[in-house]
Amino acid sequence: MAFHSGFFDSRGLDRTYTAEDFTMYLSSFICNGILDSYGDNFNLTSTGEGRQVIVGTGKAWINGHYFVIDEPHLMDFAGVARFHIPTIYSYHNILRHFRKCAEC
Repeated sequence: MAFHSGFFDSRGLDRTYTAEDFTMYLSSFICNGILDSYGDNFNLTSTGEGRQVIVGTGKAWINGHYFVIDEPHLMDFAGVARFHIPTIYSYHNILRHFRKCAEC
């Protein structure tokens, strides 16, 4: 069994912490989901023109990582077949070449 501790001041650069260390700490007390005290909580609003929606501002936490939309974001589904129902979601990807939280 390994022992872990964390977040002590470095003396002579004897300690380094990674983003993974910090997100592990954050995820121990911040639950996954939309932060209801920030912005518009990603509220969806129809523009009334075609198949466009505006995603409102908001902040979400995913496994200690955060995703923020700080200004309304227009999404156009004009190219999506009429019988297809588009899904809007955020995701968390930690592959080395593709690290981000994003909307899709």
